[in-house]
Amino acid sequence: MKQKSEEDYKKPYRRQDSQAWDGTLPDVATEIGPNTPKSAEGHPKYHPKDEELELWDVTTEHWNIITEFQKGPQIRPSAYFGKDTQIISEPGQDDTTIIHQLVTRIEGLFSKKDKGRQDVLDQTFGLKRLLQWVIIHHSELLPTVAKSNKTALQQATKKYIEILYWILDLLLDQETNEALQRACEKKTNSGTCCMRTDHLLVTLLKEDNASKSSRSWCPHDETEKINDLNRSLEMNLEKALRTTKGKSESCLHEAITHYCSNPSFSPLKRLIDLSGKGVIKVKARDDHNRTPLHVAVMEFREPKPEDKRALEDLKKIIRLLVEICPEALYEEDSENKTAYQQLASLEKTRAQGQEPSVQDQEAWKEQQRKEVLNILKESYIGNRPPEEHMDKMGYLYPEGVEERRISLNLCSEKTIDREFINALQGDTLASLRYETVLDYVSLPPRNIPTGPGQKEEGSDLLHSYKDVFMWLKRSGVKKIFRVVVNDLIDHPDGDHAIVESLKGLNVEKWQWAKLDISSKTIREAAPGVKVLSLHSSGNYAVLQGWACKQGLARLENGREAKPILESYRSLFDAKLKARLSKSHPHHVEVHVELAGSQVGNVGDSISKTASEQPVNQAEQNHEWIKHMKNFAQEITNLELPDLCDVKVAVIDDGINSRKLPFKVSDGKSFCESSEDCDDYFVNPGPHGTTMANLIHDICPGVKLYIARIIPSDYSKVPPAAATKAIEWALKMDVDIISMSWTLKSNERDPYTKAFREAVVDAVSKKEKIVFCSLHDNEGAERIENYYPVGIPEVFKIGSATRTGNQAESNSTDWDIAEFILPGHEVLDGGTNTKINGSSIATALASGLAALIICCVDIVDKEGNSRPGENVRSKGYMKNAFKNLSDKSKTKKFPEVKKHFPKLEDHEEDQGKLRAIETLSSLEPDAKGLRDLPAGITYSSAPLSAYTP
Repeated sequence: MKQKSEEDYKKPYRRQDSQAWDGTLPDVATEIGPNTPKSAEGHPKYHPKDEELELWDVTTEHWNIITEFQKGPQIRPSAYFGKDTQIISEPGQDDTTIIHQLVTRIEGLFSKKDKGRQDVLDQTFGLKRLLQWVIIHHSELLPTVAKSNKTALQQATKKYIEILYWILDLLLDQETNEALQRACEKKTNSGTCCMRTDHLLVTLLKEDNASKSSRSWCPHDETEKINDLNRSLEMNLEKALRTTKGKSESCLHEAITHYCSNPSFSPLKRLIDLSGKGVIKVKARDDHNRTPLHVAVMEFREPKPEDKRALEDLKKIIRLLVEICPEALYEEDSENKTAYQQLASLEKTRAQGQEPSVQDQEAWKEQQRKEVLNILKESYIGNRPPEEHMDKMGYLYPEGVEERRISLNLCSEKTIDREFINALQGDTLASLRYETVLDYVSLPPRNIPTGPGQKEEGSDLLHSYKDVFMWLKRSGVKKIFRVVVNDLIDHPDGDHAIVESLKGLNVEKWQWAKLDISSKTIREAAPGVKVLSLHSSGNYAVLQGWACKQGLARLENGREAKPILESYRSLFDAKLKARLSKSHPHHVEVHVELAGSQVGNVGDSISKTASEQPVNQAEQNHEWIKHMKNFAQEITNLELPDLCDVKVAVIDDGINSRKLPFKVSDGKSFCESSEDCDDYFVNPGPHGTTMANLIHDICPGVKLYIARIIPSDYSKVPPAAATKAIEWALKMDVDIISMSWTLKSNERDPYTKAFREAVVDAVSKKEKIVFCSLHDNEGAERIENYYPVGIPEVFKIGSATRTGNQAESNSTDWDIAEFILPGHEVLDGGTNTKINGSSIATALASGLAALIICCVDIVDKEGNSRPGENVRSKGYMKNAFKNLSDKSKTKKFPEVKKHFPKLEDHEEDQGKLRAIETLSSLEPDAKGLRDLPAGITYSSAPLSAYTP
């Protein structure tokens, strides 16, 4: 712009062909039209400061230009400006550009109630034409931020998203781009260029060349200019979209927020591409600290049926946001929730008792939410490495959201058989709940015939992996990212069975270890596979089949081959790579291994805590145990509704589902985080199974919660895993925690210290009953050297002989043990061996405490949240155990035969209930247990009719 003199500042700025300025600037909310009254030429009525005068002059000139184009679509910008376009680049008042002012004027027209009138539409069209022309030729103005802290794009998206779409439509689309790259038919064949010229950028350039006839002008003549303008526009749009100041929301936020009211997928997709990671993840924040992903997901809080089309687009947008910026999945808003967690906490179920139409609508809303949650779950699980299992669980299942399993890892089992699969599918592990999307499924070899003499009928042989995958499908699994199967055995699964197993599960990583598997099988079972691990016997024909054009090249995601096969490398590599490169723009990664490769790993069991020795079949178990098992069985035989609601957490090395004749209420593994983290029922050590069986023997109605803290190949107890197990047990609201193991106390270790604090909180703050075993060692050891038994708040349990004396293994802890229970030469019915150790006694103590609570529950009528709540505390249980032990010679051995009557001596249930009532002597200060709930029927007579 020409440099102004001091005298120029005293005169209003005006074009030669414009009317005089009356000294006032138009209000941005006031429409200026051709009939706006003008005063006589002269000085302004209001004179701004001299240093601001030029800005006021420029703003006025911008408004005058806009006013001209508002008259209608007949004015061509190129003809109006000619070569004098410098005024367009000049900044105006408050650092606004002409684009800011155009957006303001267009918004004013859009807001008119009669915007459907032809004259208003004509005005809008003229301004739209000017806006697009200015942006094409002066795209450098787009990143300019006015004093309002907004770019023109932000201003446009705040109220009328259509303006942003007009701008995005200026970018070249793929079709126009490709047409420009092709040779012009006009030049090659002396014909007419048939390239479409209706693209906005091309159209506006054609108008700039209006002096040429329509037949002589060809877009190919302007290819370089078109590409330059497009690159400049794209670059400046990126800058503008990634520019935010203060708390201004980004264009992407606004576009997604208003999408349902004005859906247009292609421009919004382009907007996301241009915005990039910076806007999606960090810079684009609204007042709630929500990312654009949050905004898109929250549109599904209360989806509207009339927005069906827009909502389907938003699902694609959510996928696109995560694809461009996976980190957005982990960003938290002001409530410390990710986008997934926000929607998961709002998930609703169908309302009952409503009109069918309302129920259908609620069901549809819930279905929409579930679909979005599945998109996010799939993205999150697939974008994080498998070893981050614990992090994934924390993300997917925050406080208040029910946990599900996101993988099935059985590879630590040497083999799996029919009995094991039946246990997975049956009542024993009925609490197993799987996500719709699984990170991986890893399976060991099947139990198959080892010789010609082995019978198959009625055996535990597993003839196909199909049973496992069909069970997962019935459990609701829709997708598995990675499948690892060790099928390198004499009788591998058939191709048809493999297809039936994996079909519909959208497997992306294939590691089914079977020699020479056919390409057809892979294509039918997992057409969308991205990574292949193949196993070859070296058969030349199979290798050629993989490499031929009808082989792996026909996969949907064909990718560059990376075979690691030593022989036939050059042939296979060259052929397969050539085929795949021609098939698809995407890639499948292929690995080939020679026969003999192993899949998965199998760890050894942990060392047994309790010692074992063979037992004579004729030998009997402890009289203590026999008596309590008989008593418990008689209680089980009572026809009582909800007989027992006692929860016991067993924190140990997992359980063997094959050896449990009862149902596990729930379980979870807290083994050290790794890809091959074993579930609580996979290749467990024998110890936890024994503990669970002993507790169940004494209290058959108990609800067991299994927390595994020791992996298959590790014999020590990790304190960090033990801490998490305690926290989980509290979350499950258990009554009793049983820990039949010890670890070295070390307060300098933060993990050990955290474990101690977790145990103390469980007893002191949560009022849980915690039983712990003494350290079995005949040498001199201080109890303080071991946790958890060395923590003052817990019950310290030692082992007793058949005669009720303390076992020699605990002789140095005589003053430490609070109570002793059978733990010497106890018969293990599962293994037919005698087992020894205070861990046995601890499990029996946990079972006895559970039984006491169960008995009190039967006869207690306290109006607590749960019957018998007053006995669910350390103080009550300690008095109960004291009363059971006071008359023993050691004062520590519960003499159950003196207090727990023989219920089998009573033929009627009412007589058994009277006998149970005598247990009131266990707590002298407690209310009498003869106060029975009225109106509840046990057997045939109401308890209100019972009199002792």
